Amino acid sequence: MCALIRHQGATTPSAKRKCADWPSIFPARQRTESCEPTLQLLEDEQTYRVIATVPGVQADGVVLSVTDDGLLSMDARHRDGRLMVLQRKLRLANDADLTTVHAVCTDGILEMTVKKFQPIAPVFVWVQAYEPILTDTDDSSAKRPCEFIKSLPGISAHEVTVSLEPRGNPGSTPHSYQLVVYAASSKGCVEYHFSHLLPDDTNPEGASAWCSGSQLHVLVPRREPVQVPVRDGNAGDCCFTNDEDDEELMQFVQCRVPDHSSEDIKIEATPGCLRVRFRKKGSVGMERLVVLPDSLDLGGVRAVCKDGWLTVNFAKSAIRQTQPRLVPVCTTVPVRDGDAGNCDDDEDVLQFAQCRVPGYSAEDVKIEASPGCLHVTFQKKGSVVMQRLVVLPDALDLGGVRAVCKGGLLTLKIAKSALK
Repeated sequence: MCALIRHQGATTPSAKRKCADWPSIFPARQRTESCEPTLQLLEDEQTYRVIATVPGVQADGVVLSVTDDGLLSMDARHRDGRLMVLQRKLRLANDADLTTVHAVCTDGILEMTVKKFQPIAPVFVWVQAYEPILTDTDDSSAKRPCEFIKSLPGISAHEVTVSLEPRGNPGSTPHSYQLVVYAASSKGCVEYHFSHLLPDDTNPEGASAWCSGSQLHVLVPRREPVQVPVRDGNAGDCCFTNDEDDEELMQFVQCRVPDHSSEDIKIEATPGCLRVRFRKKGSVGMERLVVLPDSLDLGGVRAVCKDGWLTVNFAKSAIRQTQPRLVPVCTTVPVRDGDAGNCDDDEDVLQFAQCRVPGYSAEDVKIEASPGCLHVTFQKKGSVVMQRLVVLPDALDLGGVRAVCKGGLLTLKIAKSALK
């Protein structure tokens, strides 16, 4: 588990105070909440779970954020606002789907769940017994496919399995692939098993393979690179048009190109690489390769040629941002069974919603409250049947939401003391 979720921080010194130190911090009525915060990291085939004990903390006292590179930050403050109970940072695994982070804080227990990306299935290539007839193309600029040739003595086409297995993070695109070949003679006298790493720009769609004369051939097409237009700054074309006018750009590379105009320069962008070709009268003069950031959207590359200088910029919006985004923290609202006489309440409450739920009991209804919203889930035998959203007042203490299921009616109430 340590390899999947790595601990990036530590509990703050204030959160490590022993129970004996607490009388100087809390009044006597709060001394019973004496427990040092603990953290549990759990996982199954589909989900990661983080469970933290945060005594005296309510949902509105938790600040949870996650960045695009998987850094999860947790800050939990006691309900009186004076003590930081928990402060941790965790690095989530590469296969964690960061768009599915869900958090619930109830009765001093903070639980976060993150779903895993499902593994990407490999692409299997049908191996023919003869070389297929390929359509000729007159496009000389088209990239040549990746060709793999391997001698397999004693093996026929129907005894070969060729697959393209994706590599890298399940949630990232585009994917790189690995060619995997397994061949075994039906007579049991020979067996082959090997793999080969393919370039990042390979495209598994349209891959072909054939085995003839005990020789295996595999052809994998390659993605066409992104053509980056080079604008002529000397002709006043250095200002980008339409939506590009207001873009905030960052200069990435600049080089001296004397006696070259924008028409003499061709730039192609592929994942992680920029290929710049300089030509005169149709003949290639020289070529340069520039390494690009992995997290760069290739559509954000800009190029300008002006006064013998080639400048390559990219839009800031094309870079994957690592700014943290806040994750709403919910609290579970218990649904009481009014039919069992469990709806007595001495506090002053206001009824704000009621709906008909025939055939459902209190055990079939799950309610989670987050700032401004109430999420109601109806389920039967563990499977979700339907879901409803209820808008809450902004100035509401979530701990004051009450719910009662009685006579096929679900009633939602708010304690008057919870209205801020």
